[in-house]
Amino acid sequence: MTGGQPSTGTVTLSAAAPAGGILVNLSSDNGNATVAASLVIPEGQTTGQFTVTTATVGSQQTAQITAASANTVNAALTINAPTAGQGQIAGLALAPTSVTGGQPSTGTVTLSAAAPAGGIW
Repeated sequence: MTGGQPSTGTVTLSAAAPAGGILVNLSSDNGNATVAASLVIPEGQTTGQFTVTTATVGSQQTAQITAASANTVNAALTINAPTAGQGQIAGLALAPTSVTGGQPSTGTVTLSAAAPAGGIW
């Protein structure tokens, strides 16, 4: 996945959660992929979902996402840097915003981070 985009994680239990549900503690070993501290899988359910929020990175990184309850399970998430042609757009402005037909207006695109090697096209 490209950094700056969210990912959805799913915890799957081997049996339905009992009365009161199951508390699952979550963690990430990489600050560029953050997760909530925990989630509760409700009674009778076998899965729970959570969001992994990622940051834009300059080069490919791996984050180990950990879910812990009665046991501990890890999953790897690969965070990719934007490639040429990709970038998070933070803003778009036109100046002037009103013109008479045939007159120019200048467009400015603002990125949320510096363009990667190779640029954005």
